[in-house]
Amino acid sequence: MTIQAHVDAKRRAEQQQALAQLARTLAPDHLRNVISTTATPIAFDTRATGVHVAAGKASLDVATNVEHSPACGALKWFDPLASVDDAEVGLTRTFEWSGPGLGSHWKQIDRRSSFVGSFTIRR
Repeated sequence: MTIQAHVDAKRRAEQQQALAQLARTLAPDHLRNVISTTATPIAFDTRATGVHVAAGKASLDVATNVEHSPACGALKWFDPLASVDDAEVGLTRTFEWSGPGLGSHWKQIDRRSSFVGSFTIRR
């Protein structure tokens, strides 16, 4: 899988490089095939009911505090891509890409395919 990386356009070049390195450190197995890194306006909004992220032609809207039926047999059936604290399953309301470079347009709607949590950088 090829990946286009987007870093916050509001940051200085050295901060953008540090953000890209942080992502590679947190999820090394998933960021091997980055084909380009682009400075992009990024919007991040978190509320008690969800998280919304937009970066250029990519967007993600996740509902948090999602009820999950114990009849399913597992509350967590896959692991987050990176080590996080207090990870919880979220309902991905929309997950979409519509830009050039990856050769496709895709959209997922209403899937329990997200994790929401926080991470701590330890030195």
